[in-house]
Amino acid sequence: LKLWKIIMKISSELIHECPQITNCIGERELDLRGLSISVIENLGTTRDLFDVFDFTKNVIAQLDGFPRLQRLKSLLVSYNRIVRIPNSIADSLPNLQTFVLSYNRISSIDSLKHLGMFSKLEVLSLIGNPVTAQSNYREYLIFKIPSLRFLDYVRITDDERRKSKKLFSGRHGNTLLRKIEKNELEKATENEMDVELEKEMTTEIESQVSSELIQLVQRALQCALNIQQVQQVEQAAQKNDTEFLSNFISNATTKHD
Repeated sequence: LKLWKIIMKISSELIHECPQITNCIGERELDLRGLSISVIENLGTTRDLFDVFDFTKNVIAQLDGFPRLQRLKSLLVSYNRIVRIPNSIADSLPNLQTFVLSYNRISSIDSLKHLGMFSKLEVLSLIGNPVTAQSNYREYLIFKIPSLRFLDYVRITDDERRKSKKLFSGRHGNTLLRKIEKNELEKATENEMDVELEKEMTTEIESQVSSELIQLVQRALQCALNIQQVQQVEQAAQKNDTEFLSNFISNATTKHD
């Protein structure tokens, strides 16, 4: 016998029933995690009243369907089936600052080229996507998104910015950029791709741990008030120290209140 999951549709009733919280920095967040949502639709019914949408652990394959939401600052879509970034999303979400796409199915750099249309994006995560094994992956995104401060939860340095700019400057750089965006570069080796695909096939327990860490780091970065706190969060993320991150967020929330 096959057990079929119920595919949920986003409706005004579902939005009303889902948890709506205020996070540690006073942002309004709509929690749509783990509902087997497959299509982005009907979000106009939110009346642009939220700063954060959390679509983690659904079955979303495409990010089309967003209305214009000027208030939205963070979009969390880890553990879905997304393969590309559509060209319309930046117009729909003009003030997006945090975009968490960890553990999806994005495999080519050219699928990311429209991220360059986000003028305010500061935090981007693509951890667990096959694209991270591609040559010039990090350099391309640093060059393409000048506003970016953290890529895959690692702070972008001034030296990285200089190297990325140099890589894509001049005749050779322009040629390289065109090849990347036309998907003409060689793909990662089979072994590299296998390693990335194995990450997607981890057990449910491992997935839950990774998802928890990603969410904690993202929220902790939002709560950080200075460079010292950012560095503390980075160190905790590298050590998988979820206890420290939880306490950090809790303390920040208490101070905010």
